Order: sequence, then structure tokens, then C-alpha cells
Amino acid sequence: MIRIFTTFFLSLTLISQDQNIFYKDADIKTFAEDIALLSDKTIILDPRVKGVISVFSDDNLDNDSIWEVFITTMEVQGFNVLKNGDIYTVIPSQEGIKNFSEEGQLNGSIATEVIRLRFSSANDVITAVKPLVGVRSYVAALKNDVEVLISDDKDNVSRISEIIRKLDSDLDTVISDFNLINLSSIEALRILNSLKSDTNTRFEKLGLATFQGANKIIFSGPREIVNKAKLLLSKLDQDNSTSENTKVIYLNYSKAEDILKILSDISGSFNQEQNEDFKTVITSHEETNSIIIRSNPQKIKSLINIVSQLDIRRPQVLVEAIIVEISELSAKSLGVDTVFSGNSDDDQPIAITRFPSSTSPDLLSIIGSMDDSSNLSTSAAASNSLLNSTGLVAGIGNLTDDDDNFALLLNLLRADQDSDILSTPSGVALDNEEATLLVGQVIPITTGESLGANNITPFRTTAREEVGITLEFKPQINEQDSVALSIRVEVSSIAGAQLPNSNDLITNKSEIQSTVLADDKEIIVLGGLIKEEIEESVNKVPILGDIPLLGRIFRSSAESIDKRNLMVFLRPTILRDAVTTKDLSEEKFNLIRARQILESDFILEQQD
Repeated sequence: MIRIFTTFFLSLTLISQDQNIFYKDADIKTFAEDIALLSDKTIILDPRVKGVISVFSDDNLDNDSIWEVFITTMEVQGFNVLKNGDIYTVIPSQEGIKNFSEEGQLNGSIATEVIRLRFSSANDVITAVKPLVGVRSYVAALKNDVEVLISDDKDNVSRISEIIRKLDSDLDTVISDFNLINLSSIEALRILNSLKSDTNTRFEKLGLATFQGANKIIFSGPREIVNKAKLLLSKLDQDNSTSENTKVIYLNYSKAEDILKILSDISGSFNQEQNEDFKTVITSHEETNSIIIRSNPQKIKSLINIVSQLDIRRPQVLVEAIIVEISELSAKSLGVDTVFSGNSDDDQPIAITRFPSSTSPDLLSIIGSMDDSSNLSTSAAASNSLLNSTGLVAGIGNLTDDDDNFALLLNLLRADQDSDILSTPSGVALDNEEATLLVGQVIPITTGESLGANNITPFRTTAREEVGITLEFKPQINEQDSVALSIRVEVSSIAGAQLPNSNDLITNKSEIQSTVLADDKEIIVLGGLIKEEIEESVNKVPILGDIPLLGRIFRSSAESIDKRNLMVFLRPTILRDAVTTKDLSEEKFNLIRARQILESDFILEQQD
């Protein structure tokens, strides 16, 4: 809620001063309190009077005008102001009750604006713009005939106020309108604006306005120039009537093939309802992004109005995401392998304890390779076993031909792995259009393998998999600057090989897919994951492994702890016009440029 008074008052003695009021999404109770203070009146609000309002004035208002603004605002919101002596009571009207939701809040977003005219009469301006306003719109002149009050939804208030300011342009201003029959108001406005920019014409003082969907042009300016423009427009409208059964519409923002589908469906329903013999033909020309319509003039006019309401500049949405991933992995293991065998007369193993793992060597292969009669494959197996082991490997043993033989192998390992990932992907998409952002790698994943004759010349098939950060979203802008987001965020990374010396990779993947609703520039948490896994394993020889101290020889233990914390934050920003988009782009560019300069200066300092 915003409340701004350009004249700051300290006591009731200053209440008579003119005030500039600016309320944006203000509570209606607060608005009534301020008006009561400014107008020195007693106002009582019915408990059912609730909601938020927006009221603006572009110039200072006296107390009478402020009170008139209050009365009109209450009426537009669906309330009646009843006077009983010096007390004013605000209650819901019967028509206004229909606009209330079940929670007692007003449906829709109503704004009120007061515009002070500098050259034109308020009544003349209202006469010109009233045909362009909707059923719910309220346009009225205040008592001084130099101020116009507008109440409607926010978008309509903005459009109507823009038209009024264009009309209020000069002391010698007349206001007039012209209804077009054959020529589109959008095309007429484009032609007249082109003539205004031409220095050889006298149209530079001409004010022009139109509403999308209303086939009418409103003029303001000196009477001679207005009459000249109307005469020109009349000739253009007549010239266009020679092809009244055919119309070419050049689109500004939409795609011709998309509009063609809509018009074809609508035209088909027209033919079924009216049973006309004149067949309507609608086609598109992609090279010029235009629609060609051939039909009777009445249907062409209806279709032109539909196109003018669809072919509008759509707002965009910037979606900024912050992905925070913190992981911690620790593992430790202790294992002992033993072998006991008889003498040379009985050289078969008489006892063995073996706890194989991916990090420990193969004790039997190592012992076998020490025999002079062992072949190359046994020696190779022993070498590979030692090369693939990790951590500390130590052993003792006695290998002779006369005595009993024994061997003991100890393997110790502790591994710690920490990773912190902070990513800030962002993307821009049109309203109701999908966008995808991927930053990462494409890695090969083995999907199949076959060997030729004699196990040589292997044939391997692989697939490509994307790993990194993926942001996919589709925004939909709703009322009151809220954004519905269908979004998918994926964070993937390479964890490592599945086995030592293996080509098979393990990938980590975290994905969130959801549809959320957020206000403009509001930060929300899309989702999160806090995980802690503890895994312990013990392998031992029964009874012997439980002996204190000595039992460590007959058992192997391992422990791993995996902690992971993943959070995803989102902030949508609505970009309604080119100015907002340009400002945001410059802000991002300046940030990147500043970082480059800092890095460049740091490198130069290091070189010095």
C-alpha cells in the first residue's frame, strides 16, 4: 500500500490546502480515514466495506474535488454514501453486493484517476471518450469543469487517461471523432501518424487516439487541421470501399497462421448460423505476415475487430532461479584378509578369511603370483588387483616349502567429498509461451556391447545424455500482476565411474516439476530436499569376529554418510513494455561488464 501527500499537514489548520493524492492498492478503510481528515467530515464504514483501491491525481485538488472523488470512488466500488446530518455512512449498494466474493472482498481490481485539463473542457473530452469506454467504466467531470474523473479496471484507466491527455493539447483545440466504415481504425491511425512525422504537412499539432476494437478515430487540435484530417480520412475510407468484399490485414505482433486458425473457426460458425450463400474465404500470407479475408462487408468488419483485439503486444516474463545444492559424502572402511595353509606335503589351504570389496586387493591372486610355476594370467590378475585398490594396503606372511604358510593383508580407507553448487539460471519468455535453458554437457552413456570372434573387436552402442542445469517454464500472467508458472528445474552431474576402470558412468539427478502462482517480483521456494543417509556394514567370522581386539583380524567393517541439501528459489518479473525490458537488459549488461573489469584489474595487479 502506498499513500503519498505532496502537502504534509501538521494540524487541522492546514486542511484547506490543495492536495495531490496517490493511492496504489490501498486499504479502503485507510482511504476513508484520510478523506475524513482532509475534508473535515465524519465517515462511518459498514463492516462489509472491505477491499483495496487505487486512486491517482496528476495535480493538486481542493477539498471539494477530493470529496467528490471519494463519493465517486465509493459508488464505482459498489457502495452508497448516505448523509445523516453531519455524518456520512458508507454501505454496500444492492448492485455492489454482487461484486463481493464470499470472503467479503471486492471482485476485480478497480482504479480511480483524476486528470486536470489545461486547454480543453472536461465535458467536451467526456463526450468524445464515452463511446470508447466499457459498461463498467465511469467517466465524469468534476464541478470545476477542468478535471475529469475515471474509474475502471487498471488497464482501462491507463488507456482512457492516455487518450484524454492526447486530446488536451492546445488552447485552440477542438475535439471531434470520425467513424470508419471500410478502413480499419488501426490502419487509419498508422497513416495519420506517418503524416504527422512528415515536416511538409500541418498535422504535427494533431492529436489522435483510438481504442483497439473500436473502428473510430478521435481528433484534437486546431479546427482547420482537424477538418483537413477528417476530409483526408473520408477519402481514404471511400477508396477502400472499392474492395469492400476483400480485406488485407497486416499483423504487428501475432503470427498469421495462428490468427488464421481462429478466424477460420469463427467464420465457420457464422456460416452455420446465418446460412449465407456468400462463402467466406480466409487465408494467410506468411512472407508479409498478413491475413486476407473475402466476405461480405459486415462480416469483414466483425473479423477486423477480432483481429485488432488479438494482435496486441504481449507482455514478457523474466524468471530468475537460484539453485543451492550442498552435498557431503564421507566413507571409511577397515578390512583384514587371511590365509593359512599346510607345508609342502599338504599345500592346500586349510583356512581362509576373505571380505572382498571394490577397494581391497585379492589376497589369493597375490599369493598365487609368488609361485614360480604360476602363469602370466595369475600375475596379471595380482597386478590389476593391487592397482585397483585404494587406501592403505599392508600385509605380512610366511611362504616356505617346509613350514606352515600364512598371509595377512590389511586395507584401510577414509574418503571425504564435499561439493557446494550455487547456480542462478534465468530466462525470458512471452506470456503463455514455453522457454528452455540448458547449461551443461552432453556425455556418452554405454547402452550395449558385443564382441567379435575370439573376443576381439568389440562393438559398442552409446547414447548421449545431457547433464547440467535445465530450466523449463511457461508463464501465464493473471489479474493483479500474478504469474502462474508451469516450471521444471533439473540439476544433474557426473558422480563417477560405476566400477574402477569401467566406462559406465553414474549420474546424480535432482528434478522438480510443478505449477505455482507468484506475484510480480515475489520470491518463492519452488521445492527443497534435505537428505542424510548413514550406511554401516560389518562382515565377520562367527564367534572369532566377536573376540575383543583379536577379533579385528576376522572381520571387515565399512561406514558411509551421505548428506545432501537442495533448495530452489524463483522470482518472476513481468516486462510489459520496451522501457522495462531495456532497463533490465542494461542492468544485467552493466553487471557482467563490471565483473569483467574487476577480473581484468585483478589479473593486472597479480602481474605487477
